[in-house]
Amino acid sequence: MQEDDLVAATDLAGRALELIGGDGEMSGLRLLVGSNRFAWLADQDRFAEAEAGARQVLAQAERSWTPRMGSIRLRVAEMAYVRGHWDDAQSELEQSAEFPTARLITAVRLSYQALIAAHRDDWESAAAHFEALAAPEYLAEALQVYAGLGAVWDTRRALARIRPYGVRPGVRGARRRPKNGWEALTDTEARIAELVSRGLSNPDIAGQLQLSRRTVGNHVSHILMKLQVSSRREVADLARSAASAADARAGVPRRAAG
Repeated sequence: MQEDDLVAATDLAGRALELIGGDGEMSGLRLLVGSNRFAWLADQDRFAEAEAGARQVLAQAERSWTPRMGSIRLRVAEMAYVRGHWDDAQSELEQSAEFPTARLITAVRLSYQALIAAHRDDWESAAAHFEALAAPEYLAEALQVYAGLGAVWDTRRALARIRPYGVRPGVRGARRRPKNGWEALTDTEARIAELVSRGLSNPDIAGQLQLSRRTVGNHVSHILMKLQVSSRREVADLARSAASAADARAGVPRRAAG
């Protein structure tokens, strides 16, 4: 889309949102127009406006629990990624994965997660994401995503670095995460749960992980739901149990009580 067309489309989307207003029967249309508008604002580097628009769309989507939530969070993640805010992008990508999405959306999500891991030299994580992308139904879409980002060199470099991990196209698809229990938590959720177990408040966690308080609150809600508990104390108990189990698997001796 040409720059002038992009500006005009953004203005039209804003006017459309004003006309739609709070009409409950048009909530789906409001989400679609709103998510397009904040993405177009980001394309114009109008990030403050884009972030404000994204917050409004996410708030509405959370109230309505729309199936569009996965694609909306993916757009927020894309906006964070292009600004180099990788922690925020990773958090949104993990939350996007909680919702059913089309094959293309899943491929885009895995593509960004692989790139973030590669940028951090976390080649084991990159390998896991590339392994999922190597499935025939995802690979073509993923390579198109990287080409659109101008990340062809990054892709070649990453693929070369993960070959020692045995990743081969078409070998195996993504591993399914369980719906409940500690293993159901995403990496970010597990990290937040560990901080909860240490007694940190949501604002403290937000400051330590450089996430918004709202994002941390959403993660804590998801943690409680997945662990099927109702209190932070119960989260702490399960975190300690998970840590003990991990130590046992690793052969770490238990410390004597007292």
